[in-house]
Amino acid sequence: MRNRKITQAHKVLRIMAKVNGRHPVDLATPHAIADSEVAPVEDGDLAEEATVIVKRFGYRQFFRDAALRTPTIYQMLIMCSTAITYYGISLNVKNMKGSPYFIVTLLGLSDAIGYPSALLISNR
Repeated sequence: MRNRKITQAHKVLRIMAKVNGRHPVDLATPHAIADSEVAPVEDGDLAEEATVIVKRFGYRQFFRDAALRTPTIYQMLIMCSTAITYYGISLNVKNMKGSPYFIVTLLGLSDAIGYPSALLISNR
């Protein structure tokens, strides 16, 4: 939409709505979003070269906006703690007591239970 490819964006949004079981997006919505992300050029010299300036968002915007910052930090903490736990267990299998085949089977079962449950939790 920032590159003014409204029809291609509309096609992608329709596919996304269909996959997610939502109502399809009308063509006016991508036009409104694309128009909201650009501002007219005020300077007369620049007006000949370009008609719009795209609004950009950077790291300052991310750290100022709590609605962006807080969930991202929570997701990073959850991902790091999960990775540390998983790799701590899987890399330490050789030091565990018992049959290594049984331990690897238990790790596989934990993945079989963990991945679908993580998907259900993250969708809620």
